[in-house]
Amino acid sequence: MPTSRVLHVINSSEEGGGARHLHSLVTRMDRKRFEPVVATTDHGPLVQRLQGSGVRVVSINMMRARFDPRPVLALRRILVREPFDLVHLHGTRAGFFGTLALGLMRRRPRVIYTVHGLSCSRAASARVKRLFARVERFIAHRADRVISVSEHDRQSGVEAGLLPPGRTTSIPNGIGVGAPGQGSRLLRRADDAAEVLIIARLVPQKGIQVLLEAARTVLQSHPRARFTLAGDGPLRLELEAQAERLGISKQVHFLGTVQDTPELLARCDLFVLPSLWEGMPLSLLEAMAAGRPAVATAVSGSAELILDEETGLLVPAGDPAALAAAMIRLLQDPEAAEAMGARARDRVRREFSLERMVESTHTLYCNLLAEREPGRVGAREVRLT
Repeated sequence: MPTSRVLHVINSSEEGGGARHLHSLVTRMDRKRFEPVVATTDHGPLVQRLQGSGVRVVSINMMRARFDPRPVLALRRILVREPFDLVHLHGTRAGFFGTLALGLMRRRPRVIYTVHGLSCSRAASARVKRLFARVERFIAHRADRVISVSEHDRQSGVEAGLLPPGRTTSIPNGIGVGAPGQGSRLLRRADDAAEVLIIARLVPQKGIQVLLEAARTVLQSHPRARFTLAGDGPLRLELEAQAERLGISKQVHFLGTVQDTPELLARCDLFVLPSLWEGMPLSLLEAMAAGRPAVATAVSGSAELILDEETGLLVPAGDPAALAAAMIRLLQDPEAAEAMGARARDRVRREFSLERMVESTHTLYCNLLAEREPGRVGAREVRLT
């Protein structure tokens, strides 16, 4: 069978779920069947990891604050200059630029769009929500296939008319599951110096402000507890100042970007993800795969991963009191927390393995390329309607 060339487009090469998802996909896909090329902004760690794995990367700056036609023209030049059988667009911004570039072509390759969380669900106002909804619809209805990493987002997107029902499928993110971990440190230690771990970009979406409010309450009953935040972002200085104002800065440690997350997970007692919205959070998947007990907010992707009271605890988003109560509950009952972590690990192995994600995407690629005629829904239409 001939090798098919696939152009992956993602706006940011910084650490994040979308970048890690793409890296897992392109480095594990059969390269005798699919040859990957990645177009992305060139200054993030994703670029080095891809190049180290022998994947060609094309530099296109898609991170400018305002709309700029240059990424569209750059993508079009790549598509005209090189033959590709598939274009895989990852996320809303890359999807928008890629769809515009493809719409300028007389003949185009087949197109897949992966929704890493519906952008309209995180809009700050009704006006912005309507705009983002139009953008999502514009991209999705011009793609041959749409992948949602969250079944909740697939259903809500189809019901809202944003995603085409006959061409949209859900393929959850996957993670590798290694050998069983050592178990809760609280079970192996007499003191109460618990370590609570958060792995997240320091951006509004992740709800770290709420986490810090909850941490103050937790520290009242567990004064020796430590909160470790692995990740960086534009809110770091603001969050450090908030911890100072709350009087908890000595118990809250900002590590910045960390590559060795398995080591952090191995030594923590509890993992927390306080997001205000999510697609399918890889950090939570990693924690579950490591057998860590977890508390997360009951937002789409997280609620699909955690079975409340069985593989972790779910709390309402934006509620520091509920978040604190759930953390205190698990810290005070390490045996129950340990059992939740073990069940979480088993669930990831059964339903959210990396092999399953890659195989499902591989099958989608093969089926789409096997069709006689590519679906060219609106291929020449570039108006935002």
